[in-house]
Amino acid sequence: MKVYHQIWAILMLYPVFSGVCRGSEYDVDYVQYAEVGDNVTLVCPGEFPSNDELHGVKWHRGKFDQILEYSKSSQRLKYIGSSDKYIVAEKPTQKISVLNVSKEYEGIYTCEVTKYLDLNNPTIYVPKSSKIKLRLVELPRNPPIITGVRPRYIIGEEVKAECLSEVSKPQSTIEWWINDAAVSPDMVTNRTTFHSTLRFNVSEHHLHGYEQDDMILKCSVKIKDGHKEVYWKTSIEEVKVSLHPSHPSIRGYLPAMFSGLASATTGPNLLTFLGLQCVVLATTSFALSVF
Repeated sequence: MKVYHQIWAILMLYPVFSGVCRGSEYDVDYVQYAEVGDNVTLVCPGEFPSNDELHGVKWHRGKFDQILEYSKSSQRLKYIGSSDKYIVAEKPTQKISVLNVSKEYEGIYTCEVTKYLDLNNPTIYVPKSSKIKLRLVELPRNPPIITGVRPRYIIGEEVKAECLSEVSKPQSTIEWWINDAAVSPDMVTNRTTFHSTLRFNVSEHHLHGYEQDDMILKCSVKIKDGHKEVYWKTSIEEVKVSLHPSHPSIRGYLPAMFSGLASATTGPNLLTFLGLQCVVLATTSFALSVF
């Protein structure tokens, strides 16, 4: 039995995606993901004014908590309150870094940029605000684990496989695959966010698409935040399938039988050969399928 762990897609801890996402407080321009303890860079979205056009930049956390201010006229970068303990920025503060992220730093960050409307009249300037949601996630540290699978099965036998994953935030979903096909929902029981059971009887169609007598069981754990998929890991179990205990493989037995037919001569020898084949088929109690 071979066991594989495949990482199809792993959380990019700092993805930025366009469009408007629903924040818990108000609409935001994008969502930034991080794990506790990370250093995260927040970038003021959109087109940033040129140095000539820029008047100033302010950053807020939440609705009213101002944490940073930059004024072009004074060339001063000012930290508000204790924000200098966890915020790092460089002039002109188009982006800031939140250090050693913890739960208290999660939430909405607002970047307010003001630029001169008319370069010939520096007393007139307009503000533009953009919002970023910093969201903490707790990801499984290890791939899912598949248990209860034997190295070999016979056609008709029941497979009962368990898939276990670590608890995560947001909650994960577990999906099963046999070879490259998603399983039917009625084959899955005990479904939770960290545990799932797959039960089915092995049949010949489970082997389609593979040259050997292999059946591939896959357990995938996915984590989504809204419509955004932020994490995906898959574990794989490979098992062998036989028609009967006395025949180690399907593809090893059937070709041998047809090879005998091709080499048989006409007359009594052929009839004897065919009769022996019928006896074999009867005693092994399986139906020959042509595929």
